[in-house]
Amino acid sequence: MLDLKKEILIPKNIEITICNSYIKLKGPLKCILLKKNIYIECNYEHHSRKLILTSKNKKKILQKKIFNYYLQVQRSLKTLTFNFFLQLKLVGIGYRFISFKNSILTFRIGFCNIIEFKLPKNVYLTLQKATIITIYSQDLLALKQISTSIKRVRSLDHYKGKGILYLNEIPKLKETNKKQL
Repeated sequence: MLDLKKEILIPKNIEITICNSYIKLKGPLKCILLKKNIYIECNYEHHSRKLILTSKNKKKILQKKIFNYYLQVQRSLKTLTFNFFLQLKLVGIGYRFISFKNSILTFRIGFCNIIEFKLPKNVYLTLQKATIITIYSQDLLALKQISTSIKRVRSLDHYKGKGILYLNEIPKLKETNKKQL
């Protein structure tokens, strides 16, 4: 049987307003407008604080649309109530974060490569040490994109373990060739 109905429990600190073309979610940190899908009907029950997503037609294709819209609403609810953070560390000789001014992160990879990286407005950063930074954001997707962009500047060397890593990441090193006698 097709599951063409999804229910989302709305936290108490979030207000929800359903209009003709969008859903307005207002939380303690910010407000988000979600465009309504034309194939999905949205109803809000005030007494049980549930947002109910149902299909207007009984087609199997709409099951994926409802699920994707359900995930989008869930992601938006998380960004309204939480601040997310990730920590990155530099591993290697001469790898250092130099400064963070005017939303531009400056760091050194090796002894001669100085790299400047511009951060978007919704992402904040603090330098913990010369080799460790903490990146904050209310948007988890933006946070992951920025951290992977920074990690791509110097990808991990799988033989020596040098590069830009998450703080708790343990690199999996490859074995080097050994001479046989």
